[in-house]
Amino acid sequence: MTISISPEDSPRPDIEAQSNSPAMTMLTTQFDLLIAAVKELNVTMVAQKSTMDDMKATMESQKTIAESQTNAAEGMKKTLEAQSLKFDILTKDAEKGKSNTLCHALARS
Repeated sequence: MTISISPEDSPRPDIEAQSNSPAMTMLTTQFDLLIAAVKELNVTMVAQKSTMDDMKATMESQKTIAESQTNAAEGMKKTLEAQSLKFDILTKDAEKGKSNTLCHALARS
């Protein structure tokens, strides 16, 4: 003996009763909280992108300033090297002058 149950014979769930059940209310509330959290996360991510864009622009301008300062420092370095070389030459000339003066003074005596 076989018993066959057709879809028409199976009991149908009462959708209205299920939607008013405490479990469904809790699930709906949790789903609403989840949707609210996702919306808040989206707002946060948009603000973070805006902040990152601003930071990128700031970093690019700082890079330009740093490059300008590097070029200025290189110019200062070249100037100091040239002045150092001139100072060395003047020092050597002065030392030669002192020794020549000393030699002349010794030769006169």
